[in-house]
Amino acid sequence: MNANISQFLERFQNVLLGEDIIRGQIVLIIKEITGFSLNKEEVCFKGNSLKLKCDTYMKTEVFLRKEKILETLRLKFPNKTIRDII
Repeated sequence: MNANISQFLERFQNVLLGEDIIRGQIVLIIKEITGFSLNKEEVCFKGNSLKLKCDTYMKTEVFLRKEKILETLRLKFPNKTIRDII
């Protein structure tokens, strides 16, 4: 039974680690396109959307370049569906 719990926790940790890596890559893509640096903590997923928790000025710059960012994300992460930035 302990082995089953360990395996479950290991899978859960891998999922969280994978999302952390993806958020890091998203931060790099946004910086490359907009010139603004975000922290990984300012980026989260809400369904098929990418939610930004940053100031209004940065969000505006991201929204102005939203299509280019989404296109880059689709190319970089073909298995992850990100349809919008909110």
